[in-house]
Amino acid sequence: MSLDITPNEEFIAVSLETNNLGIINTKSIGLNEDLNKEIKFSLICKGFHSGAISTIDIAVQRPLILTCSKEDSTIRLWNYKTFACEMAREYYVLEDVNIRETAKPLISVSIHPSGYYMAASFIDKIRFHHILHDEFKHYKNIEIRYCRLMKFSSGGHLFACVEEDNLHIYNSYTIELIHTIKLAVPSK
Repeated sequence: MSLDITPNEEFIAVSLETNNLGIINTKSIGLNEDLNKEIKFSLICKGFHSGAISTIDIAVQRPLILTCSKEDSTIRLWNYKTFACEMAREYYVLEDVNIRETAKPLISVSIHPSGYYMAASFIDKIRFHHILHDEFKHYKNIEIRYCRLMKFSSGGHLFACVEEDNLHIYNSYTIELIHTIKLAVPSK
């Protein structure tokens, strides 16, 4: 939508249609390079989802809400006491801008009751992340594809997820499978 440059010409600020603000280090832009090259920038102020929220979960021990939008392929962490989005991250399979719109891998999210861990479901696996002050740091995977439903237990010691017609229950701290339950599919 618009852009501006800092007085020392070190950074360029960019406002986007999605209500996000980004920053570009001018050193990353080569003056004699291809002008059609995609320039990457960092989000500094996170706005709102540009698509519908597909999943929402709340932490019990911290004032945090985690939201996910399959449409804009983002996860956002909100503080409901300050009414602010504290962190946002976009997820794409492909870096090619022309086909990025069709490469949206994000499906669902769940936050641990402590507010320090989260699980994010993608088309290829479930990824667990530590929630740090400035990033979601990946630490483990479960190889379950297209998981649309997952949840940490209220005590936080268990993690459950549904894969087709199986309910898997894991130890949420070690990510070890405890039990799998075959779900009955209702007949039509």
